[in-house]
Amino acid sequence: MEYMRLSNVEYENIKGTNHAELNLNTSFVSLDRANIIGIYGANGSGKTSYVNVMSFLQQLLRGDGIAENADDLISSNESYGRIQFEWVAVVNEEEYLLKYSIKVVREAGQNGNVDSLAIAEEHLQYKEHVKGKRFKTLVLYNQDQLVVGRLQVNRDLSNKRLTLDSGKFDALIVSRMINEKKVSFIFHNEIFALCEQNMSLELFGIYKLLAKKFMTDFMVLDSTQSGYVLANLLMPFTFQFSNKRGSIPYDLSRPTVLSNEAYQTITEVIEQINIVLDKIIPHMQIEVRKINDETLDDGRLGVRFELLSDRGEVKLPLRNESAGVLKIIGMLSALIAVYSNPNACIVIDEFDSGVFEYLLGELLEVIESSGRGQLIFTSHNLRVLEVLDKRSLRFTTTNSNERFTKLKGVTKFSNARDIYLRSVQLNDSDVELYEDMSSYTIKKAFRKAGRYHG
Repeated sequence: MEYMRLSNVEYENIKGTNHAELNLNTSFVSLDRANIIGIYGANGSGKTSYVNVMSFLQQLLRGDGIAENADDLISSNESYGRIQFEWVAVVNEEEYLLKYSIKVVREAGQNGNVDSLAIAEEHLQYKEHVKGKRFKTLVLYNQDQLVVGRLQVNRDLSNKRLTLDSGKFDALIVSRMINEKKVSFIFHNEIFALCEQNMSLELFGIYKLLAKKFMTDFMVLDSTQSGYVLANLLMPFTFQFSNKRGSIPYDLSRPTVLSNEAYQTITEVIEQINIVLDKIIPHMQIEVRKINDETLDDGRLGVRFELLSDRGEVKLPLRNESAGVLKIIGMLSALIAVYSNPNACIVIDEFDSGVFEYLLGELLEVIESSGRGQLIFTSHNLRVLEVLDKRSLRFTTTNSNERFTKLKGVTKFSNARDIYLRSVQLNDSDVELYEDMSSYTIKKAFRKAGRYHG
């Protein structure tokens, strides 16, 4: 079986962080067992910034352009940002280490528009997991150089037209397209044939594992999705099946119309979720109620339907459930993937938001003890510190040059929650975990602000 798992993420000048590195405890000997990393820390200390970095990777892998709301990815006082992702991989029973780095720069806007982001360089490297081996370039792309396996093109890409088995590859056209659409060169569909022709079977297998396999098994559930649920607008159903992955938005305010294909998928997702749902939320199931067939605006056949919450005697529209219940339902298929698929990599922002802390602990214990995939999440809930293996915990700091740390002095039998709270209260950690605000200072500020009410 082929395996690929994220092992390290490092970035600089991103979202107000000068430097951050998060090691994910990944090793070749445990690629078929659960790998959970819980990121814990104070509000505004960099947890969501890490999720933003992972969302950016997801955009690149999917071939999407840099999102409009990603213009603030680079710290406001910096001209560039750099991110590096590392993986361990097994291809044809051979072990490899992969490293993908990307430099993003700030471009001045035209005609008074705000600055925008552009990709200045991408570099994909690999090496055999053998002592003494060094990283070699698999793909490199910048304004001066293009390297794809054996192929090397130096300078002036504008005059380069390369002959492929499948036809001509015009470097100028691709370069312009990538710059205009602000998409990744390395993960662009146009590059796939170029890689296949200029790489050995072995190296192309490594590239394909990242560009295709990891991409389909990788999913980020960010706070935007939770916001839609809290506003009672949309319910994103994320799912990972063996033959398809993705997210289908369900309109909570009214019956929804989807294509026949999307409707079939969401019924499969609901069927999968229902197997686990009543074990988490007693006596609850979701019913798909078909209303009628419809023709979509593009001429395809579709279905109008609504989802009902079925608790036995009463069936109500799903929107009547609490935000916490809706969040659990929305991410349940992704959690099932983490439990069953060793190549699944799921990132969840504010995993604990709206989730009863005892249930949160039960879910984590089940996945950690019997799961097979990779789960990375942020949390504010102290229950996490009591449940997870101490090696699975990462803590944010107030130091923008060293954003993540591990707790020292934590043994197998010690209570990480107590040690963390003591470190915050006594400030005895090597790196400051929390910028202390005394209750007296907070009380004084409330008193001063209260004067506005007379």
